[in-house]
This record gives sequence, structure tokens and C-alpha cells, in this order.
Amino acid sequence: AALKRLTLNKQLDRATFLSWRGLFDGKGAGLLHKTRKWCPDCVAEASESARPITSLLLWACASVTHCHIHLCPLEDACAKCGAGQFPLAESAAYGRCQACGATLGWRSGLLSANPPDERQQFVLRSVLQMLEQRPDSSRALATSQVWSRVLREVADAHKGGSMKALGRDIHIDGSVLRDWAHQYKRPRFDTFVEVCYRLGTKPVDLLSGRGYQDAPSLKPGSLPLSRPTFKLSAEQLMAVETEIDELVTRTDSYCNLTEFAAQKGTSVGHLMYQIPDACKKLLAHRVQVRAARAVALRELNEKLARSAVRQLVQTMSQFPRRRLAEALLDAGTCIRNPHVRQVAFEELEIVRKEAEERRLQAKYSD
Repeated sequence: AALKRLTLNKQLDRATFLSWRGLFDGKGAGLLHKTRKWCPDCVAEASESARPITSLLLWACASVTHCHIHLCPLEDACAKCGAGQFPLAESAAYGRCQACGATLGWRSGLLSANPPDERQQFVLRSVLQMLEQRPDSSRALATSQVWSRVLREVADAHKGGSMKALGRDIHIDGSVLRDWAHQYKRPRFDTFVEVCYRLGTKPVDLLSGRGYQDAPSLKPGSLPLSRPTFKLSAEQLMAVETEIDELVTRTDSYCNLTEFAAQKGTSVGHLMYQIPDACKKLLAHRVQVRAARAVALRELNEKLARSAVRQLVQTMSQFPRRRLAEALLDAGTCIRNPHVRQVAFEELEIVRKEAEERRLQAKYSD
């Protein structure tokens, strides 16, 4: 059922990762994002043309960070309320936020400010190529035996059979490569795609034996960023404390401590060690502002729900639940929100009791 929602395809052996499951870790580690991701341009186009969204599985892949059509970064939060989305929410099919009901589509422009780099483009092409493979051909390639043979042949052809030397060139632990070569373990999906990128060959080409006949273009990958070790002077720390005191007086915005430390050219650990009280105040202020925003959003949704119910009752006395859901959606909220649904039903009961009281009062007053 989950894959049918992600692919909109009843034949699950096509355009899914099911035919590749023999190659990867049995737990499916590194395959899907923990939260829903989407391209706002694709969602906007689907909404305007009344077509279903067909790239849900590609966006759900943990290695994919950009849209393959618009080349813009995938979003993970509603632009209206900032809420994250469940990966398999039913609202994904029509591009609506599960919390407030707002649309998740907007025009970001084809010339994105953050276009995919070389690695991200490689991942996009690789995942698309894997999804486009026919099930019978992908099953023949997706085995630990094929992966083991490919690693051995690459090491034999270019590193004298040394997994350690191959791992040194592509910045992968040699013991991990040996475990894969001896079929002791199977790789995670995201790790497998990363190794293919560092070998300079797409996964399907590599497993088919078309990518390692010539010398592979080994890519060491990006090195981990070094931890900031810049220490601030006493004067700078006093200025930081003064700025934090000003920040915590704001009620409409908050500052993330990690971003604040990066702006000052230092680390969170250094600030927590030197000025712990100021850092705790900044963290507490963030919690307070977020809590106030949540309360305000809850009250707004409650107000919209009550207003929508009363307007709907004025137009029709009896209506199905689907009509109530449409009225709430038009008002800017969503019946899938448990609190909104509860408030709407409570308000509906209040309105009906008021109508019954008016009817009885009119009856006995005559």
C-alpha cells in the first residue's frame, strides 16, 4: 500500500526499487527520507493542470536532493505554517499540507539559486536509470554476487587486487570494501550510490560491466568539514552577550544557536563553555517563541474552523463530510488536522443545538 501511494502504480515490479532489493541492506537503510520531500514547481504544475503527482518515489529517495525537471532543491516544510510532512500522508497525492491544508506548490523559477552540483546531478541520473530498468534485467544485476565480482574486477584491473588501495583512493574504508567483496555484508542504498559516484560510473553501467574496462575516474568525494575552533576574545564575548540580551527581547522571531555561532565564526561548544547563561537564555527564548507560534496557529485554525462551519450551515442544513472538508480547505485549514476536526464537529453540534432551541422556542411561544 505504501509503494502504491508513492508510485501511483498497481504493478509494483515496475518503476520501484523492489527488483533491486537483493543488492542492498535488508532493512532498507538509506533508501527513503524520514520526512516527505517535494518539488514546489512540480506540485504547482500538477495542481494547475489537475494531473496526479508522479514523482513521489523519486523525491522520497534519501539520496535525491533536487528535482530532475526544474533542478531546484526539494522542500520539506510547508511555506505557510512551517510544518513538516509525514512521508506517506494521504494529502501528498494532491499536494496539500497535512497540518494547515495550504498548497505545497509554488513557483521557484527554473534558474534556481541552489542548482545541483556534479554529485547531485550524478545521483539524479543514477536513480532515474535504476527506476527505468526493466524488472527482469534489474533483478539479474541486483545481487551481492554481481556487486562482489565488480569490486574484485575493479581492484584487480587498477589496484593490483588490493581493496585497501582502492578504498584509499576513493576515501572508503578498505575493510568495508572487503566485507562487500566477500559477501559478508550488503551496502546501504545511499552508500552504494556514493561509491558509484566515486568510481565515476552509474550503478547500472557499473553492475553491467560497462564502466570499469577503462581506468575509472576515481573521485575522493568531499572531505568532512573541520570543526570550528575559533576562540573569541573577552571583548567579543561581551558583545555576543549583549546581542543575545537584545535577541531574547523579541517576541516575533528567534535565533538558532548553531546559526548564531556560525555567524560569529565559532562553535556552539565554545559559546556554551564561555557564556553558558546567555546561551541558555537564547535556547529558552527559541522554545518560547515556537510555543507561542504553535498556540497562535492553533487558535487561528480553531477560529477558521468555527467560521467555516457556521457559513456552511447557513447554506445547507444537511451535508456530507466531504462537503465539510471542502469548506474547511477553502477557509485555509484542513479536516485532517485532529484538532481542527474536533473543533469543527463540536461547533457543528453547537449550531444544531442552537437551531433546535430556536425551533422549540418558536413552537411554544405561539
